[in-house]
Amino acid sequence: MNDATLRTHTYAVEIEHILSRAMGVEMEPDRMLFNADGLERSLESGVMFLCGYLLKSADAKKESRIRTFINDWTHYCQIGLRELLSYETNTKQIGNSQYEIEFDNGEEAVRKLIEELRHLSED
Repeated sequence: MNDATLRTHTYAVEIEHILSRAMGVEMEPDRMLFNADGLERSLESGVMFLCGYLLKSADAKKESRIRTFINDWTHYCQIGLRELLSYETNTKQIGNSQYEIEFDNGEEAVRKLIEELRHLSED
């Protein structure tokens, strides 16, 4: 396992734990909707599922926070963990196109996403 794969999986496990705690699901493989391997492949699915789960019992203030989170983070979730972590700076050349993120690098974006997700799910 190389360093990039290990970092991606480490962050995916951290997100898996946030989802499990927020939804009250024990860390048992047969009871989990999203595991780290799945989050590595589709971060957006797991994060947006959690947002939907939280919305169903949210008051107006929390609903507003969830919707703001969705608005702010959907694009980064669509990029995915592995691709985000490949940003060594805030820009990346892919083919003939230059892409830019609003963070100094991809790891900062992932850490901020996890921090925001943790706060959202603990309120």
